Amino acid sequence: MKKRSFIKIFLLGLILLCSSCEDYDYKKMIGAPQIAFSTNDTEFSLQSGSILSLKAIVIDGENVKHEWKYNGELCAESADLEYEVTDVGTFKLEYIATDINGSTSKLFTVNVKPSDIEGVVFSTDKSEFTKSVGESLRISVTVKGSEAVKHEWKVNGEFYSNSSEFDYPIIKSGDYEIAYTITRKNQELKKNFQLKAIASEHSENWFAWQDLQQYVICLKDDETKVVTHHNGDSKFVIEPYNGSDNQKFMKGGYFGYSEGDTHLEYTNIYNVGTGMTINEKGNVVSADVSSPGSCAVDGWRGWYFIINELGHARMVHFLETWDYEATYTVAIKGCILTVSDDKRSVVPVFYDRCKVDGIRDHTDYDALEGQYYDFKLKAVEDM
Repeated sequence: MKKRSFIKIFLLGLILLCSSCEDYDYKKMIGAPQIAFSTNDTEFSLQSGSILSLKAIVIDGENVKHEWKYNGELCAESADLEYEVTDVGTFKLEYIATDINGSTSKLFTVNVKPSDIEGVVFSTDKSEFTKSVGESLRISVTVKGSEAVKHEWKVNGEFYSNSSEFDYPIIKSGDYEIAYTITRKNQELKKNFQLKAIASEHSENWFAWQDLQQYVICLKDDETKVVTHHNGDSKFVIEPYNGSDNQKFMKGGYFGYSEGDTHLEYTNIYNVGTGMTINEKGNVVSADVSSPGSCAVDGWRGWYFIINELGHARMVHFLETWDYEATYTVAIKGCILTVSDDKRSVVPVFYDRCKVDGIRDHTDYDALEGQYYDFKLKAVEDM
């Protein structure tokens, strides 16, 4: 009997010990909240009177408590920050996320300068821009106070708009001067902006992806819906924009060639969050990202982007212009990407590049004319 009692006590103690170990390991594995932000920037330059907008995105955490401190003082307790900066100078913004497992924090620097026109706040502190055809230049104006004012925007000396919102679709490359005038109390005050619009060196209506610039691929008729990829998914989907890296794309590789009537170009783009891209079969594959802004230069994963007169983008696989003799076979189809009927995912449209092996045939591609301009390309900073 004594031996059985000893064994029971030993086993009970072992069970309790193992339970304690499991509990300890479980707690040790759980860490502080993991947070992403609506932008990768850690330093901001704003004009006095501007709204500082930031969003914290909880990747992992339980009942996370949010705190934003501007210049040491609590200014918000939600995931979204909308804070008007008034004083001129350089300030620290601290974000703190806390849950039952701990806390994590991040520091931002905010540089606030006087407004160019007293009492007028522009949506950007920049006065010079470089953008591709297919993008839009958007500048909004907020006027402090309740007095009546008049706005006027001119592009290269020609009247464009009298709205407080300037929204200019870029269709042609070149240099543009944008002149803004506000009239109040019979007094005119002015500010000028410079726009350098660029395009592919191989075609005036092909989008030019800038190095290390992050872009969002929006739906042309609803720019709040964007192309997104999640780890493990077999397709790119369409979701409301929330600023996560899964909704951002970068140029990682490039090839361009022109000689006579031959114009070849492709850009290897990849999803910032997952490092994935799409190949000529419409399959989601690794882009082989080696560092930010650098991935494999591969024609089978190469795309170019034709911009129409409305600034909408058509995403065409490099095969359409590729003159490599071995690709002129009936088995290898051309591919354009479009939006599914339910507007929830990106789907490929295939067509015949050849009706007979060895002979290029444009019939099917020409039949697509005017179709599949489904996307709008925007820099992340413009979202």
